[in-house]
Amino acid sequence: MNRSHHFIWGVVAVCLLLSLEANAATHLVSNEADLLDALGRARSGDTILISNGPDGMPRTINLTTTARNSTVDNITIDGTDVPDRVGILAAETPHSFPLIALDGRPIYQVRNIEMNDGKSTVDSEAGGLTVGSIVGGGLRNAAFRRNIVDAGMNAGGGGMHVTGLFVGNLTRDIHFDSNRTSGSGGGLHVGGSFLGSIEADGRDTHFDANHAGMNGGGMYVAENFGSTDKRARIYANYFATTTAGHDGGGLYVGKNFHGDLKEYSFFVHNKAGHDGGGLYVKGDLDGGVHGGRFENNIAGDSDLGGPGATGSGGGIYARSISDGIHSGSYFNDNKANGGSGGAVMVTGSEDGPKDALSAPPSKGIPQRKTAAQSPWARHRNPAHRHTA
Repeated sequence: MNRSHHFIWGVVAVCLLLSLEANAATHLVSNEADLLDALGRARSGDTILISNGPDGMPRTINLTTTARNSTVDNITIDGTDVPDRVGILAAETPHSFPLIALDGRPIYQVRNIEMNDGKSTVDSEAGGLTVGSIVGGGLRNAAFRRNIVDAGMNAGGGGMHVTGLFVGNLTRDIHFDSNRTSGSGGGLHVGGSFLGSIEADGRDTHFDANHAGMNGGGMYVAENFGSTDKRARIYANYFATTTAGHDGGGLYVGKNFHGDLKEYSFFVHNKAGHDGGGLYVKGDLDGGVHGGRFENNIAGDSDLGGPGATGSGGGIYARSISDGIHSGSYFNDNKANGGSGGAVMVTGSEDGPKDALSAPPSKGIPQRKTAAQSPWARHRNPAHRHTA
């Protein structure tokens, strides 16, 4: 194809994109019937927006059944247009059905919304929101609370389940609180790779008190976190008091983590029944720890893994850490019961522990700090909690 043909096709593609954007519609919903109708009518590029109440503030919609659709593509779900607030979707009878199930469909973004008290007994659906993939917009100002999946060890995420690829960031007030699953991903389950970052953007982003019967108490990523050409970072986020029956009390990554753990990335008081009390990476941590905090995490917790459970990597478990652990990072009171590497376990192989790493020679881990000195205690501010 010659250069002029490339130009012509480029112009056609741009015109088509502009046409789709111009034709995008916003579907206002104020109740359950509106929501079900909007899901049936929405087309690629459309936004489903929960309208504000008579007082001009975000409203709550209590659902009596699952809002289900298997045809929507590339839509945005928006809870409100009031800045820094959220609209709420909740189960009228708590823990009786999943809230929204879009059965394998890709969507663009979820924002300004809170989804609470759903329950699934199907292993491919979350208690809160199920989608096929996220195709660029990620999550922004969104919360998932007290959602449950009870469907055996192969079950997906308690709060949110993404069947395949997740492209986009978790940013600006992301709260996964008190969700649980019998499978993997107590808060969020990503069945493919996660190509984005987790960062607060001046607000509060966290995974708190979630549980997974298998892997990833807070978040589970089946494949890669980031990529070689789309580097990821975790910045100003905490995984706290999350638990996993097997590996990755806070975060589980099934292949490689391509990126860095930056300042104010906290993994605190997480537990795993086996390896990786805070963070578990089956492959390589292709980056470094540049200010991350790991405190009071436990690998090999017998309450989770059963009597006699052992585990390695109380803080971090990985095959390698290519850029090491830098000054400003803290590893305090982490434990590996019956295993190796109370702070960090670098295996050198996916097959299991071979070498316990206490600290790279030139980038030592600082001495223990007391709980009163913990920077996480200052960061975890209840005033930042999400309110509707």
